[in-house]
This record gives sequence, structure tokens and C-alpha cells, in this order.
Amino acid sequence: MVQKQLYDLALGVGIRLSNVQLDKFKIYHHILSDWNNRINLTSIEGEEEIYLKHFWDSLNICRAMPLDFFNRKRLLDVGTGGGFPGLPLGIVFPQNKITLVESRGKKVKFLNSLLTSLDLPNVSVVQGRAEDLARVDIFREKFDVVLSRALGSLPIGLELTLPFCRIGGITIFYKGKSVTNEVTKLCKTIDLLGGSMNQLVELDRNDSLPRRIFVIIDKYKQTPEKFPRRSGIPQKRPLIDKYLYDIK
Repeated sequence: MVQKQLYDLALGVGIRLSNVQLDKFKIYHHILSDWNNRINLTSIEGEEEIYLKHFWDSLNICRAMPLDFFNRKRLLDVGTGGGFPGLPLGIVFPQNKITLVESRGKKVKFLNSLLTSLDLPNVSVVQGRAEDLARVDIFREKFDVVLSRALGSLPIGLELTLPFCRIGGITIFYKGKSVTNEVTKLCKTIDLLGGSMNQLVELDRNDSLPRRIFVIIDKYKQTPEKFPRRSGIPQKRPLIDKYLYDIK
């Protein structure tokens, strides 16, 4: 029943899931539930909730962007946790190369085990903090699309994602509440990090699905080398417009 629901939802945005892809989501759910009994991967439990609030929610970006946008892109998912949203996108769009970034070793172990079972050669996992990895040449400004679903507040997310995005690429934030006022107060921050506001996309509400708003940022210039700041600083001193004069 839940697989049929996922199939129908995906079909509604032009994605026809194959039996192989549906089987991969079934395996994903089984392994996620099993590991969640041992380590804290998600507070969402139950088959229907996982399918809707994790799998379909991850794919919800397809309601905000045209499907041809996801053609042979290099994607980065920062702070992926249980693999969301990068892994569901990797199942649906095998032509994309997707890198999952996660700092916690137990979750990385889960993700590597899951990837082995799912047989997804287009998806890889990197363990490390975004503050450190964004300073590594093979990662810095190398990705067409950078995704963030669980990085906390927008100022923190901006600093931890835009340094990975290439010029001409975009960064997409999955948010669950209205961020219009927050975004208007971050214009200078976005520009400082090399971005410009593209659009806010709020999806139609559905009682069975979480509220979803996408913040989409274009990358139009290089991020200054001093960003992101060292581990812990973005959380303690977020880049908010009115405080930028304090940034050294």
C-alpha cells in the first residue's frame, strides 16, 4: 500500500518509479528501521511515515524544480543523517553523482552498509564536518547542487553549504516553516558567501505530509577563503546581516 502511494505521488510529478527502484525503497525502509533500533537515526517511525515524511519529502524538490534539472548533475547532501534527501534522489536519478556528508561515525557506518545493500554506485559517503571538508580542494566549489535538510538555522546552513557550490550552481534548503522574514534579513550574508537569492518555493499543504518550503540560492561568485569558519563558530556566531561588522 505505501509503495503504491509513493509510486502515485512520484508519478504525479512525472517520475515513473520502476520495480527495481521500488524494491530499493523497500530495502531502505527495512534497513533504516533495523538500525534505528540500535542508533538514533530518526524519530519518525512506522512504514507509512517513513515513506511519506522521509522518502517522499526528500523527492519533494521535484515539485519545485523541473525534472530535466536533475540530469547528470553532481550533488552534495550536507548533514545527511539517515541519508535524506540525497539517497532517495540517488535511487530515482541514477545518472547523477551524489555525495553524502555526515560527521558522526555510527551514521556513516549505517550509510555504507545501506549503500552496499542498495547497490548504488552513483552515491558515496564522506565522513567529516562541513567546516573542514569545505576547505579541501576536491570538495570546495565543485558541486552543481548542494542540498541541506537538517543543518539548523538558515545562517548556519548558508555558511556550511555555499563554499561547496560551484559558481553557476545552486544551493537548496529544505525548510519546514515560513522563512520569508529570515531571508530578507540575510541578503548581505548571502552575498558575502557568494550567493544571490533565486526564489522561495512553498508547496501546497497536505495533512499527511510535513510543510515544506524550499530556499533556493544561486552561486554567482567565489566564497571568500575565510569561510566557513572553524568548527563550532558558525553555530556560536551565525552570519546575520546586523552582526557582519564583527566578522574577522
